[in-house]
Amino acid sequence: MAYPTRTIRDRIAVGDDIFILTDLGDGRVRLTPAPDSVSEPGTPIDAALLQPIENAASVAVPETRTITVQGPGITGGGDLSNNITIASTPIPSTYEGGGGVYAAIPSGLGGFLTSGTGYIVSTRIVPFISGWLNIGFNASLTGGSGAWGTVQIYRNDSPVGELHLLDDTEDVYTFDEDIDGWQFGDRLSIRGNVASGSEIDVSNVMATARISP
Repeated sequence: MAYPTRTIRDRIAVGDDIFILTDLGDGRVRLTPAPDSVSEPGTPIDAALLQPIENAASVAVPETRTITVQGPGITGGGDLSNNITIASTPIPSTYEGGGGVYAAIPSGLGGFLTSGTGYIVSTRIVPFISGWLNIGFNASLTGGSGAWGTVQIYRNDSPVGELHLLDDTEDVYTFDEDIDGWQFGDRLSIRGNVASGSEIDVSNVMATARISP
């Protein structure tokens, strides 16, 4: 049921600070308001006014957590600047089943790495997601004889996925992993290591959550 909108009115009166004092004869007195005039009595502040607000708030507003995370992500180098603050109650994501599949990161991420070790793609898990994520991506290797490289899924600078070896420059590798323990605001990265003179290209990075009904 939708929360009904009510019109709250201010009291408008002249002499609201004027009272009649009555001696009760036992050491006590009674103060009776005696304003000069009242053009608008105003909305009473009582349970009838406040309880519907309390009831609606308990249903509509979930418990929240607030964290500060770095900006939306990088592809092929750079930094994660422009901090943003987000607040949310995570919705659990299950290993299988669930009522639907939802994207946990921006779509179409990709990047490349030439020589050495570094992050190829790095982004943040969107609000309202926690638990299992199905993470998939494509990777390819270019270079001369002896070209090789590795790719691995990281969470907040720690490896959580399998270490995948790339050693065929003619192949496009497809990887798909189910990894638990994600929270909104976590940084999901694809980190690589590639031989000198070689290049790793990563494309079609996707992370999806399965939300129970």
